Amino acid sequence: MRVLSPKYQIYIEISNFSKIVRLVMEEVKPLLHVKPRTYVRRWWVLCYFSLACMFTTCSWNSWGPITESVKYGFGWGDSVIADILNIGRLAMFLCIIPLSYLLDTKGIRHGMVTSNALLLVGYVLRCLINQTTSTWPALLGQFMIGCGNVIGYSGPSAMSVVWFPHNERATATSIAVMSTYIGLGVAYVINPLLVSTPIFGQEATPYRNVSHRGRINYTDHDLSLAANNGSISNVVLNKNTIQEETMTLMYIETGITAVFVLVGIVLVPNAPPTPPSHSANAARMAYTKVFLHLIRKKLDGLGLLVS
Repeated sequence: MRVLSPKYQIYIEISNFSKIVRLVMEEVKPLLHVKPRTYVRRWWVLCYFSLACMFTTCSWNSWGPITESVKYGFGWGDSVIADILNIGRLAMFLCIIPLSYLLDTKGIRHGMVTSNALLLVGYVLRCLINQTTSTWPALLGQFMIGCGNVIGYSGPSAMSVVWFPHNERATATSIAVMSTYIGLGVAYVINPLLVSTPIFGQEATPYRNVSHRGRINYTDHDLSLAANNGSISNVVLNKNTIQEETMTLMYIETGITAVFVLVGIVLVPNAPPTPPSHSANAARMAYTKVFLHLIRKKLDGLGLLVS
């Protein structure tokens, strides 16, 4: 194995560093003649973005806080609920690169509208869970919501660069990032308040005492006979109530998502007329060039190691 002397290794590192600097200087060309300017509307964009991120993660976590309720209300098993939660994570993994690319190339407005549109489709599918005994509306709806949830994690830094000067970016980014985790906690507070917990009771069916008006009256003797014959079973007394309250929650979240989509289309600008800093106005390196450069760099390092 041929070992290079330290002098040649230092030369190779300096040469590679010079290539990187030259590549960056060719791609990143800030327009220095434009004077940076900040706008008050940046706080409106931050407010909209933070609320949207908070609602996105809250909707992604809809099933977790009411697991016991939907388990007995809709007859879902533990494995079904676990699959619903996991498919949302799978969707985030599959969509993180495409939606991040959309965010960088098209801007904050297009990214947020796309995210909320995916959420809206997911909620519309969720509204079909009471129309069929199959779980595919819940699974497919959670998949779409997981796709839309990507912007909440990849968007805060991009939003702060476009709208905020360098001395405010840390604050803006932290507020947006914090809102995503607040949404997870809000779901544990709001959802159990809207959906009742299951109430269990006993029901006896074989023995009936029909009155002269045709009403069924259970007497103590009937219950004792049913108990002796094993016909008393534990049932969920508020199953219909759980289903109705769960669907009400789905309808409310669908309406809120539709509002976010309309507000994003009508009232949220893509970028300020004048950038808040020179770095916000700089041209970014293309994704393909970045990936090719990283791959080439790794191959060069591997070849040096082998040699």
